[in-house]
Amino acid sequence: MKGFHSRKKSRVRSATNRILRLRATDEPIGRDWYLHISPEPLATTHAPYGTVDCTLSGPVELIYLALWNRCRVDDLTVDGDATLVKLWQETSAVTW
Repeated sequence: MKGFHSRKKSRVRSATNRILRLRATDEPIGRDWYLHISPEPLATTHAPYGTVDCTLSGPVELIYLALWNRCRVDDLTVDGDATLVKLWQETSAVTW
């Protein structure tokens, strides 16, 4: 995520600032990642700077696969604004 989507040519953008939290249920609590999606390139942190719009949670392996659009998001728990997950799915494809 940080490598591809923090670059200027990444299409993972939103007209307004939004935060997608990734919570691995099989990892120690407090190890969440926060994806800050805005008009600027993606920023990732371990603490949110703003209100979380959506949380995607489940086993770390499935979260990883979902972020690369390699598994169904239906296998994970989505809490909050699910359109943020859809935005990720539609804009995160990496092209060379």
